[in-house]
Amino acid sequence: MILSKTITNSSQLTKVTYDTVRKELTVTFVKGTKYKYSNVPDYTVDELLNAMSIGSYFNKNIARKFKFEKVG
Repeated sequence: MILSKTITNSSQLTKVTYDTVRKELTVTFVKGTKYKYSNVPDYTVDELLNAMSIGSYFNKNIARKFKFEKVG
């Protein structure tokens, strides 16, 4: 299943897409660049989407903690 959410309350991220089967999180930044993060657990994505500050949560708990590649 693919979950996709447009982010309107972040100065860093504009979109989050998560493949629940492959455990791949794709984030789109404000400048339009996209990165795909591998082996991201469901609970991490849930916490990201429910965080008071999505950008802060992303930087602290996802960026550079999971294998990633630029995709756009």
